[in-house]
Amino acid sequence: MADENKVPVNFIDNPHAPEVYSTGHVGLWMNQGNLHITLGAGRIDHNSSPGPVNVVVLGRVVLSADAAGRLADGIRQMLANPEGPPQVRPPDTPVH
Repeated sequence: MADENKVPVNFIDNPHAPEVYSTGHVGLWMNQGNLHITLGAGRIDHNSSPGPVNVVVLGRVVLSADAAGRLADGIRQMLANPEGPPQVRPPDTPVH
C-alpha cells in the first residue's frame, strides 16, 4: 500500500476500560487465522467445608494470528526484562 493511501490511526486511552485478573488460560483455539483465548480463574464454593474449587471462565479474547504473535513477542520481552520500559504499541503499527 502506498504511503499516500495510509489512514492515520489515533490511540485513545480509556481509563475506564475493564481489567480482568485471570489465573491462566483454560483454552486456546485457532480458527480461520484467529487465536481464541479463554481465560479462567479458580473459585471456591463456600457452601461446604472444605469447599470444592471450580475453574470459572472469566472471558475470551480473540486476536488475529499476527496480533497474537506481536503480543507473544511483547510478553517475552517484558518477562526477560520486567524492569525495562513499558511496552507501548508504536503509533504506526496496524491495529487490524
